Amino acid sequence: MQQESRILISGASGFIGSHLVPYLEERGHSVYRLVRSQPATSNEVGWKPGTRLDPSMLPEGITAIINLSGSSIAVPFNEKNKRSILFSRTSSTETLVQLALELTPQPLSFISASGIGIYGDRGSELLTEDSTAARDFVADVCVRWEAALAPLAESRIRTVILRTGMVLHPDGGALEKMLPAFEKGLGAVLGDGRQYMSWISMRDYLRIVRFALDNQKLSGPLNVISPQPVSNREFSQALAQALGRSLHFAAPAWTLTFAMGEMAKLLLLASQRVDPAALRKAGFDWKDRSLDRALAEFFSR
Repeated sequence: MQQESRILISGASGFIGSHLVPYLEERGHSVYRLVRSQPATSNEVGWKPGTRLDPSMLPEGITAIINLSGSSIAVPFNEKNKRSILFSRTSSTETLVQLALELTPQPLSFISASGIGIYGDRGSELLTEDSTAARDFVADVCVRWEAALAPLAESRIRTVILRTGMVLHPDGGALEKMLPAFEKGLGAVLGDGRQYMSWISMRDYLRIVRFALDNQKLSGPLNVISPQPVSNREFSQALAQALGRSLHFAAPAWTLTFAMGEMAKLLLLASQRVDPAALRKAGFDWKDRSLDRALAEFFSR
C-alpha cells in the first residue's frame, strides 16, 4: 500500500485501536477515526453502528477500512451481555460493509476483526484457518461476525479477517488484568493448566495489520497469533518468572465456573492450539515468536 493511503478505522479508542492508530500514522498513513461522539478534529468522523453512514461525510479516497468494533467479551455471559456482544460486532460490520460498497471509488481493502474463539474448545488439536467452527456462544458470535462480510464477496474489495488470539501488552487486555495478582506473587494456574493459550504480542499484531494492508495477495481469514502456543501452566510460569515472582497457586475449574459461569468455560478454560498457517505461508516474520521474549520486552525495561 502506498504511503498516501487513507485508512478509516472503527474501534480506534479501544485497547488495540489506540495502539494501531499511532503506529500507522507514524508510518505515513492518513488515519480517520470513527467516533460515536461529536467529531472533535478533522480526522474524526461521527457514526452510529446500525445506521447508514453517508459516504459524503468521509474524506475522498479512502483506500482501506479497518473494523475493530465490538464491546468487551470479558463480561458475565447473561442474555443482556450476549446480545450486546453480538450486536456490537454484527451491526458495526454491516454498517461498514454497506459504506465500503457505496464509496466511489471503493476501498482496495477491508480488514475486519474476528477471534480464534470461532474454533471452540479443541484440546490439543492443531487448528488452522481451514478448521471447522465450533458450536458454542463465542464461536457463534465469530461466525455471524464474519458472515456480515459476505456482501463484499460480490465486489472487488479485498477482504481480510483477523482471527485474533490473546493480544499481549501490559497497558490493556488480558495481561493488564493478570498483572496485579502476579506482581504480588498471587498468580494462579487456571484449572488443570493444560489448556492451550494462543497469543500474539501487540508489536506483532500491529505488524500483521500492516502486512495485511501491504500484501494485496492476502485475503480471507488469518490466524493472528504467535506460532508457539503454550499451555496455561506454561504461560503462568513464564509470567511469574518475568516478574521475578514464584507461582504457588491454582484456581480449580469448578471455582472458576461457579464464579463466572459460561464465560469461564469458554474464555479461561477452553483449549485452542492455533497455528498461523496462512501468515506463515505468506512469509510473515514474527518478532516475538516465544512467550519468554515477548514478556522480556515488557518487563526488562
